[in-house]
Amino acid sequence: MPVALVTGASGAIGHFLLPRLLGAGYEVIALSRVERAGDDARLQWRVGDLDHAMPELPALDFVASCGPLDAFSRWFARTPVRTARVVAFSSMSIESKHDSADAVERALAGRLRAAEELVVATAQAHACQWTVLRPTLIYGAALDRSLTPLAHFAQRWRVFPRIAAARGLRQPVHADDVAQAVLAALPTPYIPLPQDPGQLRALAMRDRSGQFGFSALLDLCWVHGIPVIPLPHLPVGVRKMDGAALQLGGRPAIVIAKKKSSRAWLSFILAHEIGHIALGHLRPGSSIIDVSLQETTTYATGLSADDQEAEADRFALQTLGGEEVTSHVTKWPVLAAPVDIAVLARSAAGAVGIEAGHFVLRYAFLTKRWPTALTALNFLSEDLDPESALLQQLRAHLDLSRVADDLQDLVSQITGWDGAN
Repeated sequence: MPVALVTGASGAIGHFLLPRLLGAGYEVIALSRVERAGDDARLQWRVGDLDHAMPELPALDFVASCGPLDAFSRWFARTPVRTARVVAFSSMSIESKHDSADAVERALAGRLRAAEELVVATAQAHACQWTVLRPTLIYGAALDRSLTPLAHFAQRWRVFPRIAAARGLRQPVHADDVAQAVLAALPTPYIPLPQDPGQLRALAMRDRSGQFGFSALLDLCWVHGIPVIPLPHLPVGVRKMDGAALQLGGRPAIVIAKKKSSRAWLSFILAHEIGHIALGHLRPGSSIIDVSLQETTTYATGLSADDQEAEADRFALQTLGGEEVTSHVTKWPVLAAPVDIAVLARSAAGAVGIEAGHFVLRYAFLTKRWPTALTALNFLSEDLDPESALLQQLRAHLDLSRVADDLQDLVSQITGWDGAN
């Protein structure tokens, strides 16, 4: 499990950052000047002072400086503890106050700039990736000394003080938004997925509303450090496949090569590959390539001669609603018209919380009325354009500039990514 150190952890940013790091799979060491207790075994509060006595620290994968930058920069420069990534908070006062008429404000801007430069120089000297964030006015969790005191004053006295001569402009930012920015600067560690389909579905929907389906599965993969790579345009001569699960460098990855305009179709392929990963079918350096999840075998796991493929099919079926979906579909008229199938699917989706396209596909597999079912999918606007979601996530997580120049065109071509953000 990767280990993160957070300095200034008792402040507003730390209040939101600590649970987000735990949720991202980190063991967290939180630094404070006073004794504190946590309710998670992976969270260790340590007493320390950056300029004086610091506790003994293990090897660190990540360090976040959420307190005074000057003290952190001095500690970071002299400490033997090294890390792969550091994120440090500075302030826009560097820019807004460097030419202030107030000597104190100019001195503050100078100290911040010197501290930033020391952090960057130390990180570069030790091949450590670094990010410096410069928010303006941070508020949240009633721990700030800016907006919260003003809000308390206004609540108590029912007036808000306004100084007529004041001309300073501020852009408040909530501490939780800042915490999310920290996570965005981190490489996501791989977090194993639950083997139970019901638990996996609940995990995917834990922090979201709406119906379970393609987007929930896709987001869950990326949050758990499982890249999902769209390869709809494989070069001529490469054996075609629907999808694949790979084990690369201690991390699983999923390839989606099937070109389908239906989110429900790609949801099943994605859930099938997730099944291979969650059920432990992959081994270091191995891959499982699903050449074709055909209409005659998908959803009919008993026809598969391969035990692992049958297990992955069952996992996908249960993840996408299992018997609850089937029980709705079996009550539909066998010879229903496409538009009626779409209406019935939307009604069932609202009752079960599974996207409507899965009901249509289950109907198709049970009745073998494929042309009718595929026409019904066209009436479901919410089932269209899964490739844009795949590419959006890929763009959010892949820095194409770090790919070798001679491979960038190939990556853009086979993924369908034109490089635009």
